[in-house]
Amino acid sequence: MIVVLEGPDGAGKSTLAEYFKAKDWQIVHNDKPQPGEDLFARFNEQLIEAVGSNKSTVFDRFYLSEPIYSEVMERECRLSQEDYNLFNTLITLHKVKVIILLPPFDVCKKAWSARLEAEYV
Repeated sequence: MIVVLEGPDGAGKSTLAEYFKAKDWQIVHNDKPQPGEDLFARFNEQLIEAVGSNKSTVFDRFYLSEPIYSEVMERECRLSQEDYNLFNTLITLHKVKVIILLPPFDVCKKAWSARLEAEYV
């Protein structure tokens, strides 16, 4: 099984991923991309590995965040609409479950403020 966790910084994605890890799941944490990094290649490789693995895998962020964070970070989105459409098709084909964590803003702000240096934004 493959699960994708999405949501704003401080929403609890990594905390929930640790719960899955305790149940012997493999965790793939997608952090801030490197300058010039090919995100299509990164996400494609990760998905191929997860699909071919005998272990259940949880993604702590995946391609779904890229269009949002490119706006927030005021940079060009590194995935084309075609890339995005392909990943949407692939996660549907492989029955990937997507969990979107959306706690109240004050919960995110408190968690984000506590670890300001490590956050993406």
